[in-house]
Amino acid sequence: MTVYFKAGKGYRYDFMVKGKRYTKAWFKGKQAAKTAEVKRREDVEKKQELEATGDMALLDLLNLRLDYLLDRAYSESHYKKTKLAAQRLLDYFGKVPCSAITRLKADEFLMAVVKERTPVAGNNDLKVLRAAFSWGMKRGQRFIQDNPFAGLETFPSDKPRERKKTPKSDELDRMIEAAQPKHRPYLWVLRETMARSIEVHRLTWNRVNFEERYVELETRKNKNREPVLRRVPMTDKLYEVLSNLYADRDPGKEWVF
Repeated sequence: MTVYFKAGKGYRYDFMVKGKRYTKAWFKGKQAAKTAEVKRREDVEKKQELEATGDMALLDLLNLRLDYLLDRAYSESHYKKTKLAAQRLLDYFGKVPCSAITRLKADEFLMAVVKERTPVAGNNDLKVLRAAFSWGMKRGQRFIQDNPFAGLETFPSDKPRERKKTPKSDELDRMIEAAQPKHRPYLWVLRETMARSIEVHRLTWNRVNFEERYVELETRKNKNREPVLRRVPMTDKLYEVLSNLYADRDPGKEWVF
């Protein structure tokens, strides 16, 4: 074990495993540093054993999935649903490798969610966890070998399906006028571009062309979740709203909103 002391700071452990460095500082006592190093070595060895067999700790997989959702700018609601389902799964199974969760155990977990909460909650967990494990099996990462949630059927629910209504043009106008004045420009940009809210949030002034009258919206709604720009012509109303925002903008900020 490699534990050393630095005056004024404390003890630190530092070791290498297969060319990768593991270190942590600063411990008040030498024994505390040694104990932490032993625990860290055990975790590293266990992780390497799992990787050698095409397996991964459940906690590691779920953390990687959540990081991926953040990096690829998935919707906040999808991230939140995945995070809550991941926490319930970890509370149910604890610190286990992914291979320990069989289809039977996955079904038992979902049944417990339905019993404690609702069939809708069980279906939501099934959807996001199935996606998480499927992502872990993708070619190019192949963290795990099996998806225990694949093929499991959704639960029947008595909740009626919500009937979606598309507001008419005059209804949209009235809703915008009813909003607070500071919110109206944002709503007008949404209305005139028919963009998703996250696309409007990403809009920067260098993507607004007043001379040729168009805006470029960045979207990741594609198979590979890669940023793609799409050009949207400016209507007269959009030109008016953006011109007013541009005149009152903070020159030090690149974002429209």
